[in-house]
Amino acid sequence: MIRTRSLDLLRACAWVFLCAANALPAVIISELSAAASERLLEWSDDGVPSLGAGIPWRSASFDDNAWLGGTGAFGFGYAGLGTDLGSRMRNIAPSLYTRRLFAVSPAVASSTNHLVLSIEFDDAFVAFLNGREVARQNLGCSNAFVCFDQPAYNAVTTRMQRTFPLPAALGLLVPGTNVLAIQACTRLLTDAKFMLSADLAIPGATPATLVSHDEQWKYFIGRYEPSGGVVDPRWQGAPAGAAYDTDFLDWLELHNTGPTAVCLRGWALSDDPAVENKWLFPDTVLTAGQYLIVYCSGLDLTGAYLHTNFKLSADGEFLSLFDNSTPRMRVHGFAPAFPAQSPFHTYAFDTGHATHRYFSHATPGAPNAAPAVLDAIAPAPVFDTVHGIHATAVTVSISTTLAGGEIRYTTNGTEPTACSGQAYTAPLAITSNTVVRAAVFKSGCIRSPVVTRTYLIGVPAGLRAIPSLSLAGDEQRTFFEPYGVMAIAGGYYTNSSWKASDINDYNNPSGHGRPFERPVSFELLYPDGATGVAIECGLRVHGHQREQFIRTNDWTINQFCKFPLRTDFRQAYGSDRLRFALFPGCRMASFRTFILRAGSNDARNPFIKDELSRRLFIDCGQVGSYGMLAHLYINGAWKGYYNICERADESFMQSWYDSTNAWDVHNSETMDSGDMVAWNAMYNFIRTNNMAAIDRYLHAASMLEITNFVEYLLVNIYTANGNWPSHNWIAARERIPGARFHFHVWDAESTFSVSRTNYDTFAGVLAAQPYAIPVIYRSLSNSPEFRLLFADRIQKQFFGTGAFTDENVSNRFVSLRAGMTDAVWHVYHQAFDSSILNAWIPKRRGWLFQHFTSAGVWFATCAPVFSMAGGVVSNAMQITITNVNASGTIYYTTDGADPRAMGGGIAGMAYTGPLTMEEPSTVKARVLAGSEWSPLAEAACTVQSSPSVVVTEIMYDPPGGREYEFIEVRNVGSAPRDVSTMSFVTGVTFSFAAGGLAPLATGAFAVVVGNVAAFASRYATNAITIAGEYQGALANEGEEIVLRGPGGASLSFFYDGAWFSNCAGNGASLVINSPYGRPEDWSQRTNWHPSAARYGTPGYDDVIPEPAAAAFLALFACARVSGRRVPA
Repeated sequence: MIRTRSLDLLRACAWVFLCAANALPAVIISELSAAASERLLEWSDDGVPSLGAGIPWRSASFDDNAWLGGTGAFGFGYAGLGTDLGSRMRNIAPSLYTRRLFAVSPAVASSTNHLVLSIEFDDAFVAFLNGREVARQNLGCSNAFVCFDQPAYNAVTTRMQRTFPLPAALGLLVPGTNVLAIQACTRLLTDAKFMLSADLAIPGATPATLVSHDEQWKYFIGRYEPSGGVVDPRWQGAPAGAAYDTDFLDWLELHNTGPTAVCLRGWALSDDPAVENKWLFPDTVLTAGQYLIVYCSGLDLTGAYLHTNFKLSADGEFLSLFDNSTPRMRVHGFAPAFPAQSPFHTYAFDTGHATHRYFSHATPGAPNAAPAVLDAIAPAPVFDTVHGIHATAVTVSISTTLAGGEIRYTTNGTEPTACSGQAYTAPLAITSNTVVRAAVFKSGCIRSPVVTRTYLIGVPAGLRAIPSLSLAGDEQRTFFEPYGVMAIAGGYYTNSSWKASDINDYNNPSGHGRPFERPVSFELLYPDGATGVAIECGLRVHGHQREQFIRTNDWTINQFCKFPLRTDFRQAYGSDRLRFALFPGCRMASFRTFILRAGSNDARNPFIKDELSRRLFIDCGQVGSYGMLAHLYINGAWKGYYNICERADESFMQSWYDSTNAWDVHNSETMDSGDMVAWNAMYNFIRTNNMAAIDRYLHAASMLEITNFVEYLLVNIYTANGNWPSHNWIAARERIPGARFHFHVWDAESTFSVSRTNYDTFAGVLAAQPYAIPVIYRSLSNSPEFRLLFADRIQKQFFGTGAFTDENVSNRFVSLRAGMTDAVWHVYHQAFDSSILNAWIPKRRGWLFQHFTSAGVWFATCAPVFSMAGGVVSNAMQITITNVNASGTIYYTTDGADPRAMGGGIAGMAYTGPLTMEEPSTVKARVLAGSEWSPLAEAACTVQSSPSVVVTEIMYDPPGGREYEFIEVRNVGSAPRDVSTMSFVTGVTFSFAAGGLAPLATGAFAVVVGNVAAFASRYATNAITIAGEYQGALANEGEEIVLRGPGGASLSFFYDGAWFSNCAGNGASLVINSPYGRPEDWSQRTNWHPSAARYGTPGYDDVIPEPAAAAFLALFACARVSGRRVPA
């Protein structure tokens, strides 16, 4: 927005005048919360956890007026209940919160008589008296925080009755109002029975009942946390199965401090100083003295509860309230920004100090008040020595910019507090593996964020070939007993599985979901000293067969001692994603979830089978889960080598497929997200119809990505996967009309067994087994179109530069072996198992082509052979196509189309002689011998006269403003290119000579940016070549771009801002489909697409559709629309 200074001055003067005249109502933003976390706990010095800001639900002073009322007993499935909760809880919520206020006299409160708590329950509970825990059953150990979605640990077949003698009233009760608060939990949402009934009494000669189960209680259905943060109350009444957000919301509170009502219709809230009307109020009246809560959720909802179309930043940002005048006037707010926020405080107006301060108790909808009011958050401490792997001892200094601030630190993984850890007084001498966690403290300030730095000293050579992942946290609260993700207490093992001996035995590794997640510090350290990453996230145990895991300090004993783990990056821990280019060669640099794969069936040697399988799938051109090998350290102690990889979940699909929609993700045995409706429709149609009919085959292809399915099968066929397909597969589909399922390789550890080099997966699995994948294959194989497509993919992936050529598999193996050879010897004193290289690769291919032929997916007629495989060719160069068969005719096309028509007809030209290449072309050819078509051969050629350095990506309208703009260029030539003579002369201006850039290697990228600092704040620049900053700005509506080379040669083209809505300020960049096209292609919308990743992929390639990989897919509109891609 452009304004004149005189307009700003006029508005400022008007504001002063109106305030002086008392003409503008005094509506202020009186309180806000932007960092509330439903997962971070604050532990008291005596080991009691609390959640968020505000009064805990178990406290007598908690406001339960919004809770429902009912008499005990509570539950469902039992007779004689006072309040039946079957319709409110079963299949909806796993927990119930109850409260009963009661009054006692000073005499009773000071009595030395003991109390007795009698509880009847099914399945579990924890009870509090005036906020103090007094009893617990089936919910772990004392003081373990019980989340709203925490299930009972062990199944209870029928209700149980327990009596708990409590200490004297003198230590538990207070004169006046007291509260008995109980949280009760079911084992499963589908449980048929649940019950809670409680009585509190003083026994003895003159017994007295303090609380009776059949009195009136307050209760709350545990669909989200009842205290510690704010959730939209309408979710409490959402129907079973409805999707709703259980996370705490950002919110702000308006307060009309004036004497008259204010109509807010047309007023605005904004977190962007350039967009004053970002969110408009509906017809809302704020009466004198009234408070109004506005949820800053990004959902943009109106009605009884208002939701803005933006969220608040926990790091602080601009936030203002504007009136509805023309021009708008800023009524109240924070400019340039409110400060960083705390998960355990709100930022509220303190009338006594006439300014905003941090309050320990949230008071939404009420006057601001709290027992502790603080002025600021202390700044994080600064370490002078980079974390990482060091050959010798290091000395680490820690400093703070806060005058009078005290630095405290720990080296045992715990977070320092004002009462724990050590005061920093001198530099630390680090002589062995050490995790240092430090924070800054000062009276009147909130403790600074904890900074964690890991120093690995003198790491043995055998552990230095691959990166190291350091996880740091409280041994007792994050990792091990009594509260950690790997805590196991009591029980016994039978048939290799853990069983509970008592109702209070528990096994955290066997738990599923966020209740079994703990906060952890995540640091990736590189052996060569390259910049790593440090971030906070959530940690939990991952995988199946969790009851088999055994707690021991030595994780190398066997596969069940080495826990597979999962990390989740959530706003609740400080950042919703890890933004870092973690995986070499991966264009994605933003991640939500990682799996730390322990190896299971390949836990020791060679430990690369699953990673190798997934890399081969990616080499096919499919969207797959990237991974890397790394050593795992917990609080500085080495635990084993792991495979860090992307989890193929809904977030993964959304990132890779440029989607904001929900997804069905079918994880072989369960639905990870979504439901089975579309899967069942696809599966049942294919299973019950004859795919020999073309129309039915095409309909099947509208529900299943056939090319993806074939190449998914080829990975499992090539590797002879022995633990598939009854499980260990993932299929996913976007939940929009026309979307199709595609498969992903997962958990492929039981592969490459040298005893199975001759294993026939067709005969042993696909033709025989009753599981979904073989059933789909068998039905599709009735189609000649499918069998030919299968042969096409064999031709592509087993010849030339395909994924399953001996050369490619060998290269992938050798690359992975290089990182593991020394580690395997160091840990197990074993030579690295190279049987894949020495026995598998030389033998497997020969067996496979026998199997392909027997299965009818490989034919006698061979594909034609090109004189060159494609790539960059000189102008007018000729390509010959040879028929290696004894007979038959070659048919070809040069536009990327299939020379064979659907059904078997001829769609190409008969080959009569060499083809002259004068423009970029994709040549496709088949041989027709009698009635049999050969597999497809193809070559994509770029004529050398085309520009060798081209524009491949443009971010012209980025979220956040022009500072985040960039243009990406790439050398598509056959040799390194000196770019010092090149410049942008139209659109923006930039001379590459000014950047001092080295010659650009073949295939390499460079980016020119609007602002280097802004660009570095959004992208992981450690792997991106930045040429420099250009002058000017890219036009959001579109304009001409001219990249001029030596001698005046140039690439000139126009882009249009109306081509794709995704690119118009909505996060996507503009990416060229093929950088090998003709110069005129750059000005055509059909040759561009929105980036798959939000904010684009500067410095990396983007996933684009393989041109007509399966020709029939172009015959009908079964793919997604609106310019998005469906990778082949």
